[in-house]
Amino acid sequence: RSPLGLILAPLKQLVNAGLGDAKLQHMIELAYRNAGRLYKLINQLLDFRKIESSELQIHLQSTELVSFINSIFESFNDLATRHQIEFQFQSEVSSLDCSIDREKVETILFNLLSNAFKFTQEGGKITVCLNIKTNNSKKTIELSVTDTGMGISKADQKKIFDLFYQSPAGK
Repeated sequence: RSPLGLILAPLKQLVNAGLGDAKLQHMIELAYRNAGRLYKLINQLLDFRKIESSELQIHLQSTELVSFINSIFESFNDLATRHQIEFQFQSEVSSLDCSIDREKVETILFNLLSNAFKFTQEGGKITVCLNIKTNNSKKTIELSVTDTGMGISKADQKKIFDLFYQSPAGK
């Protein structure tokens, strides 16, 4: 983590400096966000060790979910544009206050979106949907990512929750 921290610090200073050139400023902000994402991935690798030893804890935080998901969604806009992929975020509600483990939800959504972009061809479509389901007066939040990619084979669907499983098709 230390070398990445040494990269993040000057990038943050450049972001805050607000250089005059809008295109350069956008690229600096993009590099800063991606370096921050890499930092989180390193932390996730450390969390895997905790998962194996059953030490991973859930840390709930009050969160406005629509804007939280939208901020993650926006991280992929540049990638969608570069690969000419139609990219949409749809929500049944304009705001939704709830308690979530922000880090874990972000990790899951980034993973789903990364895989969707990995397997969706140019000209394809990726949609993030946030829905509220009611069953016997109990409300459930449903977050989904759909794409026009090749999909997951029936054999691999049975292994989707196996820790560290990776389909041969995804390698």
